[in-house]
Amino acid sequence: MTDIEYVYSPSGFARSNLFYPLIGGIQQLSSTFLFEREHYPAYEIIYILSGKGSVCCGKEWTHLEAGEGFIHNMQHDHAYRSDPSDPYKMMYLVFQGSDMERLWQNWFKHPYMKLSRASSDEPYLNTLRTAIDAMITNDSNIEQTISILLYQLMLQVFIRGQSDSKDRSLVKPASLERGRSYLEQYYSNEADIHRAADSAGLSYYHFIRQFKRYYLMTPKEYLTNIRIGHAKQLLLYSDMPITVLAEQSGFGSYNSFLTMFLQNEGVSPSYYRKMWQRHHPSS
Repeated sequence: MTDIEYVYSPSGFARSNLFYPLIGGIQQLSSTFLFEREHYPAYEIIYILSGKGSVCCGKEWTHLEAGEGFIHNMQHDHAYRSDPSDPYKMMYLVFQGSDMERLWQNWFKHPYMKLSRASSDEPYLNTLRTAIDAMITNDSNIEQTISILLYQLMLQVFIRGQSDSKDRSLVKPASLERGRSYLEQYYSNEADIHRAADSAGLSYYHFIRQFKRYYLMTPKEYLTNIRIGHAKQLLLYSDMPITVLAEQSGFGSYNSFLTMFLQNEGVSPSYYRKMWQRHHPSS
C-alpha cells in the first residue's frame, strides 16, 4: 500500500462546535526517519501497521511495534523515530475539537497513552479507518458525522486504555502498596506525598509516575478521593458541622474542602447533605 494523506479544512461552525480532523492517512517511514516538533495545537492517534519505532511526548520515549497504538496531546513537545532495522508504517489521524481540552483532562489526564497490541477488528481501529476514509470528500455536509466518529473513537480508546491499565494493575509492586497504605492510614492527618514516596522507597517524581501507572490516578488524586469519600460518609450519617468534618477528613481548611468537593461532586457539601441525607434518617 502506498502512502496516502488527507488534509481536511473544517468550517468555522465545526471549529467552534464540533470535533474535527486536520490531517490523516498512512505513511511508511524511512529507516533514518526522525522528526521533532515543539508544539502543535491538536491531538493525534497513531496505529502501527508494521515495523517498529518510537514516539516521544514531553521527554518520555515510548517504543511501539506492529499492532500497538498511541494517542497524545500534541501541545507537548513530541517526536517520532523509526527503527533503522525495521522502520514502521503507521496509520494516523490528527484532530481537534471545541471541547477537547476538557474531555482530555477528564478522560486521559496524562499527556499520552499507549495502547497494547490490537487485533485487526479492534473497535477503535475500525472507527479510526472510517474517520480517515470520511475525510476524502472534505464536505461540510458530513462534518457532524465525522464529529460523532471522532467522539466515538476517543471513547473507544479511553475504554481500551482502561482495560490495558486494569491488566497492568493486577499485580502492584510492594513498594507502591506501602505508599498507598501510608495515604490510607494518614489521610486525616495532612498526609504528605513526599512521605508516601519515602514509605515506598522511591523518589518523589518516580513515585508519582509509577502510582499513576498502576492506580490510574496520581497520589494526590487518590488522597483527595479518600478524603472526599470519608467526608461524604460524615455528611450522610452524622450531623457534624461541615467545618468540623472537613478537618476530620484531612482538609486544611473549609475553603479547600469546598473547592475540592465542588470539583469532584458538582455540588456543595451542604447541598449534598440536604439532597441525600433524607434517604438515610438517623435512628
